[in-house]
Amino acid sequence: MAFEGKINFFFDPTCPWTFVASQWIRQVSNEINRSIVYRPFSLAIKNKENNVPEPYRSNQLKGLPILRMVVKMQMLGQGDSPLIGELYRQFAKSYHLEDNKNGTDSVAIAREVGFSTEVISAWEDLSLDPKIEDEMSYALSFTGNDVGVPIIVIDEREGTFGFFGPILHRLPDADHSVRMFNALLDLSRIECFSELKRSRSSVDVGTELI
Repeated sequence: MAFEGKINFFFDPTCPWTFVASQWIRQVSNEINRSIVYRPFSLAIKNKENNVPEPYRSNQLKGLPILRMVVKMQMLGQGDSPLIGELYRQFAKSYHLEDNKNGTDSVAIAREVGFSTEVISAWEDLSLDPKIEDEMSYALSFTGNDVGVPIIVIDEREGTFGFFGPILHRLPDADHSVRMFNALLDLSRIECFSELKRSRSSVDVGTELI
């Protein structure tokens, strides 16, 4: 049976593991012809009470301007706009693929992608951070608080469920991507199933955007 649900992908734009998962879910989206709703999750906010060493702390803070713009889009009723995915893609191209950790300009990228001045001006609006926290709380309600991102929440006719992951150290091919997506759906629909885990390899973000 063809998948007909809604895919909500919670992301922090600075996380390399989330970026690889975003490449995977975009590949799946292209194969099954279903759109993705990109939703905000801040590792900087999640870890604000923790002693996160540098440069990780500074790098996580660099995701907040993007996430504030996403929240502003949601407030304007445009939370499912494909512009959000494109903003993330172009940020990731500079930040992850080109390894431009210090020179990636979120505002310039948002302007090039086509965001309105109203949305772009939200990049430094700290009053929007509680809205990000609300989104995070919703995502974590499906996974528990002991995870970060990626988190995927699926809305189906029969109900809503979510999970942390998948954690991928590189992008699989299109066939394996769809097979993995279907397997994750099947497992996640089983209420008593909680977790699988194995050791990670070093993350390989690849060289091209999906």
